Amino acid sequence: MFGKLFSYLSIVRSGRLLVDEETSLNLLTRLLELHRKRGWMREVVCESILSLLWAISECPSVVEKALAEINTAGLLSESLTDYTPWQLLLALGLQRFASNNSGAKAQIYSILPEKRVFTPDTLPLLVPALLASSAGFPKIHRMWDYILGLIFGMDSDRKLPTTRYIFMVKL
Repeated sequence: MFGKLFSYLSIVRSGRLLVDEETSLNLLTRLLELHRKRGWMREVVCESILSLLWAISECPSVVEKALAEINTAGLLSESLTDYTPWQLLLALGLQRFASNNSGAKAQIYSILPEKRVFTPDTLPLLVPALLASSAGFPKIHRMWDYILGLIFGMDSDRKLPTTRYIFMVKL
């Protein structure tokens, strides 16, 4: 299963999926199968799904079909209080994708229980998922990269934007 997952991820990261709709959707189907099979690999599978969306973002029709498949897979709970760390990771990633891809905004907002998942108002609802992300393993859950990105204005690869505002002065 690790071999399959890393093979799929290497195909996504290769940049060869930009125009091949059949391969992209087949790859998403296979990632969703891995997601259903093993709970312990859901974090990496969700990150792979988000990487796949970014890889095909130039083709709106493929993005639309991929988001429909993600929605029918029922990956996200109806309520934020029921979220697991991997669901929060997926929701935050979808939220970031929606903010950069206006054509997919409406479809993504129909998948998410809230338009903005991580806000001061929703924070009390997310406490169980945040606590669960720090239990069990001596590593930091990938979800925290997305949360820190929202707070500090960096992307999920921990890169700060080239222009920042400090004390309301543009650097």
